[in-house]
Amino acid sequence: MYLQQQEQEDIEVQKRNDIQQILSLRQDMLREEIQLQARNQQSGETSSSRTRSLEGTRYQAVFPYDHFRSLLAELIEPASSFEFDSLLPGDVNADSDEAISKMHEWDEALVDRASCTFTSNFCEVLPSITYEIESGCDGIALNKNGDAFCRVEIFVQVPSPFESDASASVAFKKTKIMSGICSFQFGSMTNRLTSMRWTTLEDCCSRACSSVKVEGSNRPFPEYLQSQLVHPSVVSLDHVKQNEGDDNHGPGMNI
Repeated sequence: MYLQQQEQEDIEVQKRNDIQQILSLRQDMLREEIQLQARNQQSGETSSSRTRSLEGTRYQAVFPYDHFRSLLAELIEPASSFEFDSLLPGDVNADSDEAISKMHEWDEALVDRASCTFTSNFCEVLPSITYEIESGCDGIALNKNGDAFCRVEIFVQVPSPFESDASASVAFKKTKIMSGICSFQFGSMTNRLTSMRWTTLEDCCSRACSSVKVEGSNRPFPEYLQSQLVHPSVVSLDHVKQNEGDDNHGPGMNI
C-alpha cells in the first residue's frame, strides 16, 4: 500500500509539472505570434490583409508549427487524439479542428484584441506577456478521475513613468489582460495529457475592442464578465394586504 501511495504521489507531481510545461509552451507560442505580428506591422502588412487558409499551409511557412508540435508531443497522448477546446477571445469558433492550429488561432485573436488596447506601445508591451497560475503549483487541483483544474491569468508589463519627474526612469506596472479556468484530462494512470480546455472568466482588454467584429461573425466581442450587472426580481405584496378580507379573492397571493 505504501508503494502504491508513493507511485500515485509521483504521478501527481509529474502531472503538475506537465501542466506547468504546457502553459509555458502556450506562453512561448503567444510570444511567437506577437513577434510575427510585430514584423508584419513593420513591413506594412496588417492582420486583416493576411489570407487565412483552413489547411494552414501559409501559416506553416511563417509560424514554427513543427517546433511547437514536437514540444507538445512530449506532453500529450498521440497528437491525433489530443484536443484543445476553447472559444477564441471574442466568443467565436476556430476555423481548424487540429489542436495546435486552434491554439495558434486563439493566440492570434488575443494578440489582435490586446494590440487594440495597447495601440501606441504594442511592440513594447506585448512581448512581456506571461501566463501565470494562481497560487503557483499549489493552485493546481487534481482528482482521481484524471482531471486537473487551475486558474490562469495572462499579464503584461505596462510602462508607467512618474508624472512628477519627466527625467525619471520608466517603471512597469503588471497589468492583467485576461483570466480563465484551464481544465486538463490525463490518460489512465499516466501523466500524458489527452485534452486541454480554456474557459474565459475575465477579459480586461479595452472596451473599444468590443465594437470590433470578427470576420465571418456578426457577434461583437462581449464585455468582460465582472462589468455585467445583475438585476434581482422585486415582488411587492402591498396590494395583497389591501385585498385581505375581500371575498372576491380566493386563497393564495395575487401577484
